[in-house]
Parts: sequence; structure tokens; C-alpha cells
Amino acid sequence: MCSSCRDRLLLCIAEAAHLYRECGEMLSCTTQLPLRERTSGGGAPTGMPFNEAAARVRTDLLTLLGSWASLVALERNVAAPPRDVDARAAFLKTQVEWLATHQAAADVCRELEAAVVAARRVARPDAAPGQLHLGTCPEPRCAGELVAEAHAAHGESPDLVTCTAEERHRWPSRQWTSLMRRMAAARADGSGQGPERWLGVDHISRVFQVPVGTVYRLASEHTWSRCRRAGRTYYLESEVHSVFTRRMERAGKG
Repeated sequence: MCSSCRDRLLLCIAEAAHLYRECGEMLSCTTQLPLRERTSGGGAPTGMPFNEAAARVRTDLLTLLGSWASLVALERNVAAPPRDVDARAAFLKTQVEWLATHQAAADVCRELEAAVVAARRVARPDAAPGQLHLGTCPEPRCAGELVAEAHAAHGESPDLVTCTAEERHRWPSRQWTSLMRRMAAARADGSGQGPERWLGVDHISRVFQVPVGTVYRLASEHTWSRCRRAGRTYYLESEVHSVFTRRMERAGKG
């Protein structure tokens, strides 16, 4: 990571903490509803408006900074900061030089920049949906491709997988782990063993809806098999799904 990239990472960390506080001030405001004048005898509103997008941004930023802080703490064998945005941001600022030499250097920059951009857009929902192509539909005799869509401008994480050939073939996010197992089984040959498939960090992050830092932390904790291609890290699909399957089962999802 060059010096300008390190400076940009520092700015992203600082801006993430600032946006967290800024969105906190928006929690009792909504951009969807116009302001109404008070009228005598009209009484008070029956409910306080709540900006769900701002709340979601705050959760995402807190989780994101926490995931990277946990990775640093795990690999450097140091105490993790408290569950506080300012504390996590301050901790990560002191670790930028170390992160700059880590295999995840490009990922932490990319993920933080994306989170900052998404947070800025909370008040300006004007971006187009993003798409993640997952592979061939596992339904019998279907040649369609599975696509996950996320309306990042609205602060939404990918929540639905749909088939490009058949509208009825769709899966909500809570079924993604079982869907991935079906896709793997559909690729398997007659012996029941499919070819090894390697998943990129960003792919794992988006499919299983966890921060990139969490992917690296889980990979370190569970010693996933990995390979490097064109400067990017990939992990063995079967090991990834094994860990996330157990996590989903413990959470009561499936």
C-alpha cells in the first residue's frame, strides 16, 4: 500500500466515525416524509418518525470497524478496543501501517470506501442496484444464472437471489447457505465429488452478508485453505460453507 493509499485509509476511518455520529443525529428524521406545520388543536403526532436507513448505516459502520479491529487484535495478539465507534476508529488508525502490509490491505481500503460512500448516500438515494453473479441455477433442467441484487443507496444488503431464466426460482438470504450446498451438489459428478472451487473474499462477504474483515478473521481462526491469484486471496468453497453452515445452525437459520 503506497503512502497516498495509507492516507486515504486514515481519512476513510475518520469519516466512517464522523458519519456514524452524523447518522445518529438523523435517527429522528426521515427524508421520505414532508414536514407538516403545527395547527392549533391538532394535537401531537401519534408516532415519532424514525430514519431506518440511518440506523442501518450506523450498525453497518460499527460492525465493519469492529470486524477489522478484531482481525488486527487476533493476528497481533493485542486487546481489541471497546464496542464503540470512536474507540474502534482510534485503534485502527494506530494500525494503518501494519494493515498496509497485510494481504487484506486492498480489501480494507475497498470495503471502508464503499461503506463511506453508502453512508453518504443515505440522504440521496440515487444509485442503481448492484449485482452479484453466483453461478448456474441448481433447479433441474434450468439453464438460468443466479443473481443477487442489493440497493446499496438505500442501505440494504443483498436479500434475494433470483434466476435469470425462471422467476419462480428465488431464495431469500436466510436460505443462501442451503442454496450454495444445492449449487455445489448440482456441479458434482457421478461420484458425488465436484471440482474444487475457490471463492474470493468479496464474494464470501456479500453472499454471507458479513464484513470482509470477518471473512479474514474466520479464515485465520479455521485455517481455511487458500490460494493467491492476480494479487487476490481465494478460499476453498467447501471449508467456507462448512463454517457458515455451523454459524447459521447456531443462529437457528437454514
